[in-house]
Amino acid sequence: MPTNLRVRLVTGASLPDGDAETRFLAEHLAAAGWTVDVAIWSDPEVDWSEAPITVIRSTWDYPDRLDDFLAWTRAAAEHTRLHNPPDLVLRNIDKRYLLALAEAGVATVPSRWVESTEPGPIRDAMTDEGWREVVMKPCVGVDGVGVVRIAAGSPIPQLPACSAGWLIQPYLPAVTTAGERSVLLFGGELSHTVSKRPGPDEFRVQERWGGRTDATPNDPTVAGLAREALTAFVGPNASPPLYARIDLLPDDGEWLVTEIELIEPSFYLDDRPERAAAFERALQGEASPARSRS
Repeated sequence: MPTNLRVRLVTGASLPDGDAETRFLAEHLAAAGWTVDVAIWSDPEVDWSEAPITVIRSTWDYPDRLDDFLAWTRAAAEHTRLHNPPDLVLRNIDKRYLLALAEAGVATVPSRWVESTEPGPIRDAMTDEGWREVVMKPCVGVDGVGVVRIAAGSPIPQLPACSAGWLIQPYLPAVTTAGERSVLLFGGELSHTVSKRPGPDEFRVQERWGGRTDATPNDPTVAGLAREALTAFVGPNASPPLYARIDLLPDDGEWLVTEIELIEPSFYLDDRPERAAAFERALQGEASPARSRS
C-alpha cells in the first residue's frame, strides 16, 4: 500500500465534484492510501504543483473551450505529471487520427473527412464509397453530441459548426445487435471489457442517449486489436499511457476500431473495486521512483 502519495483528479466546471465514477475512484484511491482531491481544469486558483500526479477525468466541457483546454494541459504539465500527457491529448482530440491508423494497417471503421456540412460533399462521399447509410461525427466532440445518422436520399440535417470538420463512416447495424465493445487498458495491461448497446430508436450507445453497458469476458481477438491500435497510435517504442479505452465494432465477422479514447473516457468501473484496483496498480507504477526520475 502506498504511503504519502498524492493524486489529483480533474473535472469540468459543470461537475465541480466530478461525476459518479470520479467520486468512486477517489474513494477507492483514498482507501488504498492515496491523498486525493478533485479540481476543475479551468479554475485559475488551482495550484497544479500541489499534486505530483494529475489525472484527467470528467473534463467534458472542453469542446466548447478547446484552445483553452489544450493550453491548460501544456501549462499544467509544467508542474505535475499529467495523464494523459499533452502530446497524446493533442493527437487524440481530433478523430482524424483514425485516418492515420487505417493508413498504418490497423483495422478501423472506414472513414472519410469533410471540411463542411454542405450536402454536396457528404453525398459525394456516400456515392464514392457506396454507403447507403452513414454516421457523421464532429472531429472534436464527446459523448455522442452532434453525431447523426443519414440514409441515402434523406435530407442532410442542419449540423453545428466544427472547426476540425467531420468524419463520415458507414453505419454498422451490429451496433444494435452484437453491440460495441470497450477495452480498458491501464498502464498497457488489460483490465476489463464491456459491451455497449443503444436504447430503443437510437444508434448512439452512450448513457446520455439511453444506451446500456454490460460486463463481458475479455476476448483475445478484441483485446489483441485494441493493443495493436494503441501501439500504432503511441508508437512502437513509446511507453503505454496510464489509461486507454479502445472502442470496437464487428462487421462481417471482423472487429474494427471505432475510437481510441486517451483523454477523459469513462472507465466503466461500475462501482467494482477490482476494476478500480487495476487502475490503482497502474497509478502506483507512475508513482515509482524510477518513473518520478524519468
